[in-house]
Amino acid sequence: MSSQSKRSFLLINLLLIYIIFGLFILYSASEQSLSTVYSQSIKTLFGLMLMIGISWLPMRYIKDFVEPLYLLSIFILITIFLVGTTGKGATRWLNLGIIKFQPSELIKLTLPLMLAKSLSGFNDKPSFFLAILVACVPMILVVLQPDLGTALMIVFISSIMIFIGGIPSFLVKAIMGLMITATPLIWRYGLHGYQKARILNFIHPDLDPQGSGYNIIQSKIAVGSGGIWGQGWLHGTQIHFKFLPEHATDFIFGVIAQEFGLIGSCVLLGLVFSIAYQVMMFCLTTKDKFCQLLCYGTISHFILSTFVNIGMVIGILPVVGIPLSLVSYAGTHNIIILIGFGMILSCMNTESRKLNK
Repeated sequence: MSSQSKRSFLLINLLLIYIIFGLFILYSASEQSLSTVYSQSIKTLFGLMLMIGISWLPMRYIKDFVEPLYLLSIFILITIFLVGTTGKGATRWLNLGIIKFQPSELIKLTLPLMLAKSLSGFNDKPSFFLAILVACVPMILVVLQPDLGTALMIVFISSIMIFIGGIPSFLVKAIMGLMITATPLIWRYGLHGYQKARILNFIHPDLDPQGSGYNIIQSKIAVGSGGIWGQGWLHGTQIHFKFLPEHATDFIFGVIAQEFGLIGSCVLLGLVFSIAYQVMMFCLTTKDKFCQLLCYGTISHFILSTFVNIGMVIGILPVVGIPLSLVSYAGTHNIIILIGFGMILSCMNTESRKLNK
């Protein structure tokens, strides 16, 4: 068995352990709702089947469909403004009857593909201007929904990939200058009232402790009351007395911290680091530029989602509605994450087949 085969085997097993851990957490976070755990399990199983199926596809087949997949995701993002479902002041969902999904999650899958192809080069010549355009189009569409959290994720993932791709320094300076200049305008004209309130509450949650600052205050109490060892599985007071809001979705890390304490939180972080380590080691050893960039972008999505969610819960980042990947009750997000890991595994298996020849 080659080193890449061992790495892919270990990655799959780490993911399975992480998913099982997440289901135990969700059972408590959903107030012991078997139907919620069952629904999550079915969606996760579907995502795992897609992951395994994609992992056996040679990467050259996936690469051939990059442009159509990216354009399809852009088309779906545009369609949401015509037939999308509105909730809490934002139009983010498409309801197709049998399924309801969030199209902005799809772009987190196709964007790394398109960026990897742009930056790995058409005829061996990377196109940084095309890469920036590829990132800007979906970002603008997502901002218009509005979905600030996803827009920031697009910016971060794109920035990481473009930086790794070797962007010229003058473009870095130009983009940074533009972002700094645009910040006051974005605050004045680009953000809705509730988005500004989230940022202000992040800075001063005690200004409105029973209103807009309530979520952050309760999540901090949940994390702090867990101590070193936690209050025990199914015994978290903030969750089961319904003080902590959205405890099965956005604030599920508060459940982990309160019921399993610092030790349980470190176990979760250890699993995340172990998963990321396997992918990063592949990125450092592969000679395939497309696969390298794709894997960097895809694992960045997983890592950023995890740490932005934890940052929200412990109060070091504003609340932007990013779920804890493979743990939160978030069907579309988790399926997209698993498909992304399928593409990473496809890169690993493709490399392994090359080495075995």
